[in-house]
Amino acid sequence: MIRKVSFDPVPRGMAGFLLGLCFSILVPLFDAAPALADGRVALVIANSDYGDMGRLKNPANDGRLLAKTLEGLGFAVDLVLDGDQRAMKRAIKNFGMKLRKSGLDGIGLFYYAGHGLQVGGENYLIPIGAQIESEGDVEIEAVAAGSILSQMQYAGNAVNLVFLDACRNNPLTRGFRSVEKGLARVEAPRGSFVGYSTAPGEVATDGDGENSPYALALAEELGKPGISVDTAHRNVRSKVLTETHEMQTPWDSSSLIGEVVLAAATPEVATAAPAVAAPGTGSDKEALFWESIKDSQDPEEFAAYLEQYPNGTFARLAHGKMAKLSNAGAPSIEQSTAPAPEPPADRVVELDATYVARQSANIRSEPSTLAKIIGRLKEDDAVTVTGKVQDKDWYRVSLAKDTGYVSSQLLVEADADEIAAWGEVKRKPSAEAVQAFLQAHPGSYFKPKAEALLAALATPAPAPAPLSAPAEATQPPEETAAAAAPEREGAKPGTIIRDCSDCPEMVVVPAGSFTMGSPPSEAGRADNENAQHRVTIGKPFAVGKFEVTLTQFQKFVQASGYRPTDYCWTDPDGDGTWYNLAWYNWAGPGFAGYTQGANDPVVCVTWRDAEAYAAWLSNKTGKTYRLLTEAEWEYAARAGKQTPFPWGSDLSGVCTGTNGADTRILQRFPSWSGAPCDDGYAYTAPAGSYPANGFGLYDMVGNVMEWVEDCYRDNYNNTPVDGSAVGGNCQSRVIRGGAWNVKTSDLRFADRSAYTPDGATISFGFRVARDLN
Repeated sequence: MIRKVSFDPVPRGMAGFLLGLCFSILVPLFDAAPALADGRVALVIANSDYGDMGRLKNPANDGRLLAKTLEGLGFAVDLVLDGDQRAMKRAIKNFGMKLRKSGLDGIGLFYYAGHGLQVGGENYLIPIGAQIESEGDVEIEAVAAGSILSQMQYAGNAVNLVFLDACRNNPLTRGFRSVEKGLARVEAPRGSFVGYSTAPGEVATDGDGENSPYALALAEELGKPGISVDTAHRNVRSKVLTETHEMQTPWDSSSLIGEVVLAAATPEVATAAPAVAAPGTGSDKEALFWESIKDSQDPEEFAAYLEQYPNGTFARLAHGKMAKLSNAGAPSIEQSTAPAPEPPADRVVELDATYVARQSANIRSEPSTLAKIIGRLKEDDAVTVTGKVQDKDWYRVSLAKDTGYVSSQLLVEADADEIAAWGEVKRKPSAEAVQAFLQAHPGSYFKPKAEALLAALATPAPAPAPLSAPAEATQPPEETAAAAAPEREGAKPGTIIRDCSDCPEMVVVPAGSFTMGSPPSEAGRADNENAQHRVTIGKPFAVGKFEVTLTQFQKFVQASGYRPTDYCWTDPDGDGTWYNLAWYNWAGPGFAGYTQGANDPVVCVTWRDAEAYAAWLSNKTGKTYRLLTEAEWEYAARAGKQTPFPWGSDLSGVCTGTNGADTRILQRFPSWSGAPCDDGYAYTAPAGSYPANGFGLYDMVGNVMEWVEDCYRDNYNNTPVDGSAVGGNCQSRVIRGGAWNVKTSDLRFADRSAYTPDGATISFGFRVARDLN
């Protein structure tokens, strides 16, 4: 039974800068009526008519589709279309009451389609008529998704299913200080499943038809008899990847104890095998980890499991899966389930050989660059070639479920054993491992890479020596630097250290104290800059003189064999619409009409890529390189200043002091906010294009935002006061410093944001720190 809940919406204009996302959530709900004895209840809310913000095409259609699907699965469904805040909250309240009455065996679902956003790591659903002009308005005008999740947690029923679908391909706009896109990741409470239409922190497509790709696939898969929710969502992922040409990857988080099958007379919750321990225990996490990867076709996921659980319950299975996939050359992404069209038999010369990708390569449905992309190979991925297309430079390759085609220019024949051996060397590089590889495979295709890696690993660290005259740092009386004790390893403030020819220049920063955060009176401040507190940096340390450049990162990739992320949030068309695309990365970020120079800061790198670079420097030099902590970053950026900006308290020096949003970028994107002056660059600027600060550091504010070590918290309560990082197993890492695309108020020293550590954009880079002996 679908029961439509109607009301009279009061449309009001919404600020045009709202992130244009829609997402769907499925959580448990039950009706108290006798007809609901089996305990299946659903609430569906779908908002399309947003007035001045524009009408969304598919949410209402998606809501009706899911309501009809859930009714067919035995759910009693309440349907709300175009709900204002009062209607949504009233429906959610009733949802909680019914959910609590569903009993211990109850299964509940909640579905939402419409605009949604995240602020400070929290997700919000946007009602019809909401008036939101800034982040501070969101909590008042929107509906917190957490209120629905709380209803689930308190209900005490057996199974709760949650699906979040961010389905609008619009970027996070200028009106919000947070740089996070899409929705924040929500961990599934025990006995729950949380699915996302795309990876947390990313956005998804609305599709060209009457329904979004995710809603269409979800409705179809949930209705299949005998298919568990976990399996259904994996099938949804495959379909959405195919439909969106790999621009959207559904994600999930599960703490279900066993299989939950909806398309059956009575849903059964079986005991999982092997049995998991209490929530939060090591064995519980290991079992959930294994459950999430056991059907993967990517050997690196099994390698990651073995690295974390070398003697785990599933270690033998992981070794077997990894070896099988490496030898079979399975591509490291999911493929389309639709078989690729075959050319006529007389056009294909049959082969059976193992090849390796020279670089990232698309797998297409037909031997043509115009054909649909059905898969992707990363550099050094192995693949089985089953044929060569006559009169064309294309190979037919074998995939997990079908076949595809790859340009022959992108593949080279290699031995399966040496491919697997090289993969192990790259995973755990050492001089001994490389030497053993070269001895075992003297004629390998990977020999030049191995020799380059060996040279990098064997390069002795020269004695640190200043490359230029030390520049004494100046500080006002309040922000005093501690006098350096007897100098060790060039620890005199201002000394420049360079440990190798490929290493970044490092500037010694003195010990000292400063006030972190911003006062309530500072214009442009956000709540996440509370509460101001005194921090003491107890000893000198070295900081990169510049942000890590494109050339420096390129040398790291070439020498180490490391594979950075090959996805990046970018705007290749230059129209203000950002996409997370697989064919743009650090080597080709996709700046519209602009090519980065060798000394521009590297962008499109994740927090994990930055960590890998620092680890490589440490291994190469024998010194300890790392990311700065958030406190170290603000201390180094301020260099003794207490003003909001590097140039003072007003806006007079913005275009001569840093690279932010200015008239050049505003000409391209008129709806953005920026300074009414020209700083000389629309996108990134070469390192050192603007004046250094008091410590001799360049671009600490502006140019690109910089990853730091800390886990993100939405304020400074109970944070360390000794300059150390906020640790933990966190979903978001801190980004500091503003960038070429941010408004002037975001170029303040105290400004801070957060992002998923696996995310990359054309405005994110990093610099490194180094401990002094």
